[in-house]
Amino acid sequence: MRATTTNFISRRPDKSKYYSSFPLFLLPYELRLQIYKASLTVNTPIDPRNKRQVSFSPSLLATCKKIQDEATPVLYGQNEFIFQNLQRDIGWLDEIGSHNISLLRRIQLFVDASPIIMTEFGGMVTDGDERLLRFLMRRLAIEAKGLRYLRVHWAGMGEKDYECFECDEDGYGMQPRYGWGDDRRFMLELGKVRGLKELVLAGEFEMRWMGYLRKQMGDEAKVRRVDGETSG
Repeated sequence: MRATTTNFISRRPDKSKYYSSFPLFLLPYELRLQIYKASLTVNTPIDPRNKRQVSFSPSLLATCKKIQDEATPVLYGQNEFIFQNLQRDIGWLDEIGSHNISLLRRIQLFVDASPIIMTEFGGMVTDGDERLLRFLMRRLAIEAKGLRYLRVHWAGMGEKDYECFECDEDGYGMQPRYGWGDDRRFMLELGKVRGLKELVLAGEFEMRWMGYLRKQMGDEAKVRRVDGETSG
C-alpha cells in the first residue's frame, strides 16, 4: 500500500515547476497586482452587460487558476459597476456567482421611470419590474458583503413636471411625482444594506427617506444627496 501511494504521488504534476514556466510568476506578487490592475480596471463605471463598452479583456482570468485567484479580486473589487437593466443585471449576478458578488465594492444603480402609470381605468402597476427591483436590492444586501459605495439614481417624475393626478382630455392622468423614489418596499430593502461607507442618492425621490436611511446605515456610512446623473 505504501509503495502504491508513493508511486501515485510521484506521478502528480509538480505545480511549482508548472507555474515557474510562466514568466509572470517570476515577478514579485506586488508587481503582478499592478499588471492585473492595468489590464482589468477602467476609470469609468462598467455596464457588465454592454460588451461594446468594455475596453479590457477579462479573458486574462482564464489563463490559469493561480492568475484567476490573484486577479479576480482586482476585476470585481477595483472597478465600479453600473446596473441599468434589471433582468440583464440579475442574469450577470447569476453568472459570476456569490463569491464574486462578495468582491464587489462600488455599484451604481440606475432606477428607471415610475412604477405606476395613472390611466382612466385607475392605474397600472408594473409589478414584474417592481419585484425584480426589490429582488436585486435584497440580493445585494445579502451577497455583496464587500460593497462600500452604492449610488442610486431615480429617474422618477419631478414636481415641476407633474403636479397632480388629474386626467387630461383623453382620460389619461399624470405619473406620480417620485415613482420608485417613494416606493416603501424598495426603500426598506435599500435600508437593509450593511457595510457601506457611502450611500449616494440622486434623481427624484421622497426626501423623508433620508432620515430613515441614515439611521439604518449607522454612523459608519455617509448618506448624501446629489443632483444630476454623473458619478459621485
